[in-house]
Amino acid sequence: MSKNTLRVYDTIAKKYVEVEVSENVRVGYNRSQWNIDDNDKSFYQHEIQFSALIGGIDGAFENFHEFVTDKDVTERNVMLHAEYDRLHSCLALLSDDERKLI
Repeated sequence: MSKNTLRVYDTIAKKYVEVEVSENVRVGYNRSQWNIDDNDKSFYQHEIQFSALIGGIDGAFENFHEFVTDKDVTERNVMLHAEYDRLHSCLALLSDDERKLI
């Protein structure tokens, strides 16, 4: 019967050491590492390079509008807030009689 060992990093000794573990632990550890490696490969194959997001006339800014959806209300809220500020500024210029009329 062969030993089941894993090579792990000992944070106290600050070096890699071999640790004897059960068969189930070794198999589970190896499977999890395989999954991590597979996921990393898959991620890097499908990632969007930032250079593909550069846009504009001179290519000087990143073009992230691809990620904005109709559900993104941030811009609309900022515009509404600016309109309300302008409206309040204009109302402040009115006399009391003009404000009462409105």
